[in-house]
Order: sequence, then C-alpha cells, then structure tokens
Amino acid sequence: MKRNENWPVLYWTTCKITECLPGEVFEFAVIMRDRPVNTWRYEFRATQDGGTDVTESFDLGDNIFTKVWRPLGGFLRERRNRRDMFRTLERVKAVAERS
Repeated sequence: MKRNENWPVLYWTTCKITECLPGEVFEFAVIMRDRPVNTWRYEFRATQDGGTDVTESFDLGDNIFTKVWRPLGGFLRERRNRRDMFRTLERVKAVAERS
C-alpha cells in the first residue's frame, strides 16, 4: 500500500488482514518494521429496507508513540483519515447503488 502520497518521499507499507467475517467485518493492520501501526476496520450491518450500513474506523493504538504524536500534529492526520473515510464510503455507496 502506498502511503504519504502528498509528500516528496513515498514509502510502502504491508497490510495484514486481522479479521474477516464475510458480510460482517473486514479489518486489516498496516505493518511497519514488523509492527502494526494502524488498524482499519469495516463493519457491515443489514438494514430493514434490504440495504447495508457500512462503518469504517481506524485505530492508532494507545502507546507512547501516539501519546507524543497526536498533540504534535497527529491530529491533522486523524482529521485527514476521517475526511478520506467519508470519501471512501461515498464511493462504496455509489458502486453499491449502481448494482
């Protein structure tokens, strides 16, 4: 997975699927130096009208890195993640509604 696409230095990460229950949940961790640094999760719930609600979330964990990183600028990345999650869910919705 290519990350940091807006900076002059690009780097790649590996992702590992950590949970997959078809129709219920899909979760993966972003791995750097053999350690998970971020976990992305998609939860799927059937609605009464025959549709599906999709919830996307991310977790940076609770460790010394995030405790230092968040106040020094990590909150900007979290804000971007939320913005990009909204865009992803809008694209998923558009594709699903065309089917």
